[in-house]
Amino acid sequence: MPPIPERLRKPHANGKQRSGLAAHLANGKGRLLTAAATVAPAPDSARCPRGDDDSAAPGHGEQNGIRVGGVSGPGERQERAGIVGKLCAFLHRFIVLPDQAILVVATWCIASWVVDAFDRFGHLAVTSPEKRCGKTRLLQLIEQLCRVSHHVANMSAAVVFRLIARDRPTLLLDEAQSLIRRGSEASEVIREIYCASIDHNAKVLRVGGRKFDSVVEFPIFSPKVIACIGDLDGTLADRCLPVRLERKSAGQVVEQYRSRVVEAIGAELRAEIEEWTNANSDRVRAVYDDLQPFPLANDRLAELLLPLQAVLTVADPGSLPDLRAFAVAADSAEIERDRASAGVLLLSAIREIFGDRDFLPTVGLLCELVNRPEEPWGNWSRGNAMTDEQLARLLRPFGIRPEKQQHKVAGKNLQCRGYFRVRFADAWQRYCPLSVALEMPGYSDTRIPRDKS
Repeated sequence: MPPIPERLRKPHANGKQRSGLAAHLANGKGRLLTAAATVAPAPDSARCPRGDDDSAAPGHGEQNGIRVGGVSGPGERQERAGIVGKLCAFLHRFIVLPDQAILVVATWCIASWVVDAFDRFGHLAVTSPEKRCGKTRLLQLIEQLCRVSHHVANMSAAVVFRLIARDRPTLLLDEAQSLIRRGSEASEVIREIYCASIDHNAKVLRVGGRKFDSVVEFPIFSPKVIACIGDLDGTLADRCLPVRLERKSAGQVVEQYRSRVVEAIGAELRAEIEEWTNANSDRVRAVYDDLQPFPLANDRLAELLLPLQAVLTVADPGSLPDLRAFAVAADSAEIERDRASAGVLLLSAIREIFGDRDFLPTVGLLCELVNRPEEPWGNWSRGNAMTDEQLARLLRPFGIRPEKQQHKVAGKNLQCRGYFRVRFADAWQRYCPLSVALEMPGYSDTRIPRDKS
């Protein structure tokens, strides 16, 4: 690391040495330490002897509250190697995040320097349930670690693709609540660009030329971070690696952010990242080309994590178990969100209602749905219960439609419209994968009773 600037070594006018990060940096070794004010760093003799090479073997155990090797648990800090360790230490000082999320952010920042090596590169989605959870602070820290970055609160679609065409920066979009709200044409265009721009060859077409008589291509592939209160639109969230922030508790202490101090440290870290990527970019490319993704239910999430896998395989293979743990947790959360979507929730409810029956009239199915008070069907539209038309519209994307069938009503055979159980078989298998209720009586029966009239 380059020497610490002299102004960071000087004491204050009152004779006391600078406190916090500047004091730790000026400890004579000129390197970042991993411990905050409440956690003491482990001595050099006790540190895990890992390096950036693949042959280094991670140790296990805990040293002074910092876990070394293995998978970090809740509230634990993992000692990490090389450039990854320095970035994690830098982030830990100013933001409260689980160790695995810190690892994802740090590795993503390194991967953004070699983004051209990847077929796809996911955005970072920095979200929180409320204000004052640290989203802007995290974006300020990421800004210090990226090659070229623009930290903005609002921008037009034209600005997005022209900036990317000029120098492929990392775009840090703060206060992105407008991307959640539908109805604004400008927000829709930005959302469409962000959804498509994870692909290396993604582009937009615009009319250009001196006389506006030609079509101009603009690339839109670049690293992007989106910060907002609440959850992103489902389609956009599917293109992101999730980083969820919460307001820190009284017992969680971080150092004060001082821009002049942090920017000086950020410049040094960027120089180290640039040196590392110049020396290892070819190795990262080679690893990426042969890398197998994590075995997740969400194929896209597994693919978006490949760039981070490739960087960690080269820079700090001992941290791969933590990245895998993050992937599994994010995958499980995604499955739960899918189950909570209206379509999947409806499929699950109908599976329970069917029981061992082969056919349900639409009227009977709606009555049973409405009688499930913990679910939204009884108050589906402006306080009114779901109608047969709304039910059909919600099931149509799954290839399920009402059909006619002879059905006994009050002892009489009447023809009515309803749903056959076998029509749901494929949708239940695809969209309700966690349920063990798939093997119900008659589930594999593909025979549909025919109208004998």
